[in-house]
Amino acid sequence: MEINTITTVLIALCPAISAVVTAIIGFLSLIKTIKSLKSNNEETVVRSNERIERMERKLNTLNTKIASIEKYLVEKGDRK
Repeated sequence: MEINTITTVLIALCPAISAVVTAIIGFLSLIKTIKSLKSNNEETVVRSNERIERMERKLNTLNTKIASIEKYLVEKGDRK
C-alpha cells in the first residue's frame, strides 16, 4: 500500500472515529451526572425529613406551652 492511500484512508476515518468516541464519552458523562444528581437528591430528602421532624417536635413543645399558659389564664380568670 502506498503512503498516499494510507493517508487518504486515515483522513477519511479520523472524523468518524472522533465522532464515535465523542458520542461515547458524552453518554458516559451524562450517566455520571445523572447518578450524582440522584445521590444529591437523596441526601437532600434525608436532610429535609430530619428538619421536618425537628420542627414537628418544636411545634409540639410550643403547643404544650401555649395550652398550659391558656389553662393558667383560665384558672386565674376563674379566681377573680
